[in-house]
Amino acid sequence: MSLLVSSVGFEEKFLLRAFLWRGRSQISGVLLVKPLGDNEKVKKAIDSFNNLLKEVSVQLNILEINYLDYVSSVSSISKWIKSSKYTSFVLSLSSGMRIVNLEILSAFLILDLNAEIEVEAESLEGVVSWRIDEMVRKDFKEDDVKNTFSYSRR
Repeated sequence: MSLLVSSVGFEEKFLLRAFLWRGRSQISGVLLVKPLGDNEKVKKAIDSFNNLLKEVSVQLNILEINYLDYVSSVSSISKWIKSSKYTSFVLSLSSGMRIVNLEILSAFLILDLNAEIEVEAESLEGVVSWRIDEMVRKDFKEDDVKNTFSYSRR
């Protein structure tokens, strides 16, 4: 069972889709990384997403970060991940602020943790996914591209 990790933005659609593609059978918890501060749109998105998670008994965790302080943000995310019980991760980097998504990815790279990464096109036409260990391979050859990254229309 995996932890779904994502930034949260003004809409919950990317979060909902990321969870529903896998469902309760693959995702046992969710960590939303949220910029510090109160924003009504973000609150509504979290509440809507949490309603679904409650129906299927999946725990929602929210980590607030100061996204403009890269070191502090990456450190906070890293500490949370290291202290969690999870050993399998899915990073959904389609929602929320780009900088927060990069801070999430940076935390996993610094911790040297493997995870599945997925990014959905803003047009909702498809998803590109890959694993961190495939992204940082030292022996990567041009022919490996077709075998490493996957694209699907969901």
